Amino acid sequence: MVPGGQQLYITPQGEIGYTEAHSALIPAGSLSCPFTYFKAPGATFGYLGSQGFGATGLMACPTNGHLWQVFANMRNATVPLGNVSQCLGFDALALDFSENYGAWEYT
Repeated sequence: MVPGGQQLYITPQGEIGYTEAHSALIPAGSLSCPFTYFKAPGATFGYLGSQGFGATGLMACPTNGHLWQVFANMRNATVPLGNVSQCLGFDALALDFSENYGAWEYT
């Protein structure tokens, strides 16, 4: 919703990120907005995923300091602790887009 927009992207290493406000600059080789959305008829929530770079959805990976970072679920992702088998695949619930939902900018 920020003027000039922001874009979501996935790097070739599987990291999910977003551009700074008012900038379209994404890391070299990254895919812009490579996400999928599926919602069954009559369902309240849909599912957000990704197939960018051959991903099979999303995964959360542990980092130093007991935090988790979201990546595309790719066998060859470059994850913070170096071991993709420590990551957990997950389904991200999502709502249909509405002008009533949004953020001014992500930081």
